[in-house]
Amino acid sequence: MFGRSNNFGQKKGFTPEQVKAIKEALEKGGGKGDRALRDLAMFSFGIDTLLRSSDVLAVRVCDITDRMGEIRVEFPIRQIKTKTNVVVGLSAYTREVLGRWIKASHKRAEDYLWTCSQGTTMRKQKLINKRHHSYLVKSWCRLGGVEGLADYSTHSLRRTRAAYIYKSTK
Repeated sequence: MFGRSNNFGQKKGFTPEQVKAIKEALEKGGGKGDRALRDLAMFSFGIDTLLRSSDVLAVRVCDITDRMGEIRVEFPIRQIKTKTNVVVGLSAYTREVLGRWIKASHKRAEDYLWTCSQGTTMRKQKLINKRHHSYLVKSWCRLGGVEGLADYSTHSLRRTRAAYIYKSTK
């Protein structure tokens, strides 16, 4: 559907205007039903955490919540590719959207955050894989009116916050 041409080379991070446009489109229900809430949470989570797609997709509810079920401001994670432990932070906005997603999808502590559907029990839900994650990023770009789809990928989520930090601190 989106093609595989121009799939090589360094991907761009999203500009603040693009992030705002994508979030606004998803907040207005720019997906289908509850998927828009999942997509909004996933988009915001990807930007906040600076994690690779493989790490984002491996997160479970218990990884980001405390014993009371509250979403943490920061949480530790072991990166799959590098095997290094990092502590990542979540903005107030991302925590709020994640809380809504977890509640709407009836997720338990042991459940993965990112699943494909809500139509079945959590144990039977299909996990989002890297290819589907890539498809979602392209669809979010389309939804937010981002041009040059070939310039954006799941890695663009990782690069976005890093670019903001670098721009402000050099």
